[in-house]
Amino acid sequence: LIARVNECVDIPGLSEEQEQLLIEKMIDILIDTYVDNTEAEFLLLTKEEQQAALEEREAALTREIELSTKRYEREQQNLAAQLARIQLRLHLYGGKWSRLSSFFRRGN
Repeated sequence: LIARVNECVDIPGLSEEQEQLLIEKMIDILIDTYVDNTEAEFLLLTKEEQQAALEEREAALTREIELSTKRYEREQQNLAAQLARIQLRLHLYGGKWSRLSSFFRRGN
């Protein structure tokens, strides 16, 4: 894509290499903005700064996944506990109601 755009664009006052670099950065900004929501300022960082920023982002996303997994597990446990309580009530009521219904069926 970069090569195709570079063939179609000629920016006066820039060398071919500068033009290529500028087009790469512009396309990176568009892709980051519209595809993976990475900040455009990231592209202005040095390679070392970019690596550090990516490592920080990786750590943050890893932590977010861990927290999300824990929330999901807690929610599943909560739902299972609610279900168990309802099933226990149904069992208790079922036993009680079955005894009462048999009592009334006998004509007592």
